[in-house]
Amino acid sequence: MTTKAITAVLVLTIVTPLAACGDTMTSPEDVIARSKAAMEEVRTYRMEMTGTSAFDKEIHEVITKTEVVSPDRRYEIMTHDGISAETITIGQTHYRRDMEEETWEIINDSALISSQHTSSATLVFEPVHPLVGVVRLADEQMDGVDCFHYRGNADMEAGIEKQKAKLDPSQPGYDNILESLDIQRRWQIAVEYWIGKDDFLLRQMKQDSDIVNIDHVGQENETENHVFITYAIKFYDFNANIAIEPPVLDRVEGTDRY
Repeated sequence: MTTKAITAVLVLTIVTPLAACGDTMTSPEDVIARSKAAMEEVRTYRMEMTGTSAFDKEIHEVITKTEVVSPDRRYEIMTHDGISAETITIGQTHYRRDMEEETWEIINDSALISSQHTSSATLVFEPVHPLVGVVRLADEQMDGVDCFHYRGNADMEAGIEKQKAKLDPSQPGYDNILESLDIQRRWQIAVEYWIGKDDFLLRQMKQDSDIVNIDHVGQENETENHVFITYAIKFYDFNANIAIEPPVLDRVEGTDRY
């Protein structure tokens, strides 16, 4: 599996539980509804994701530091195995540069821009694989804030059926897609959440995943391999005074670089 593939798996496997129960709440759904509502009201925030992926004795590290200003501004530095890139998204314009470079690129990729506009603060409440067996662990403090602490496991079967329902049987590669979804039944994903007891804001999520891949499916030499992914995302500086502006551009003649 390539480094890019491992990074994509790390990003795409983010899931969130059906939340927790507070001292005066009776069900996980009650708390997650309040937490989601609280996070939707946040206009600015910062987040930091730290993660590792291990595959075939190779370990890769990712650190992403992000600032978000609703509805469509985002500043991010991603460091992958020590190599960093900087991005700024403002409206429908996406700027990118490697940290050792002085010039910026403008990237016209609608899918990328759309993903940049998706708020991680609310995306965690819309999991591909919903959680089951959510339990409340001992309360903990996160950056000095008393938090509920919960843990649950991803319901792979429910997530697979959810993805199948969106497929078109006439689309190219449909059978291969079904085959890849079937492999997800072997995945194991556990998630933990820390939610502020007083304001219901999400302070941190952590996910541990065993992502199974199959080489030579259905053949005599079929081989099962595993990518072990662990990452944590901390949310902080809610509604802080954050300003995100476009970079100063110097056009390089004859190129798409600035």
